Amino acid sequence: MLCQELEADVHVFSTLPGWQVALMMQARKAQRLELLTEYGVDYQLLQAAKSQHIRVIKLEGTQ
Repeated sequence: MLCQELEADVHVFSTLPGWQVALMMQARKAQRLELLTEYGVDYQLLQAAKSQHIRVIKLEGTQ
């Protein structure tokens, strides 16, 4: 089902180790969400929240 969602070939994934499949699926999902590799996921999510005026409470940081 996940392979269909990500338009991935289940036969290719069935020959790979689980850790490699997980990384490939994670990369495909990020690509579908238009998350760019040049920026970290945290940065992009914070920018999206800022543009929608959503308050974010950081659990880690200097404050």
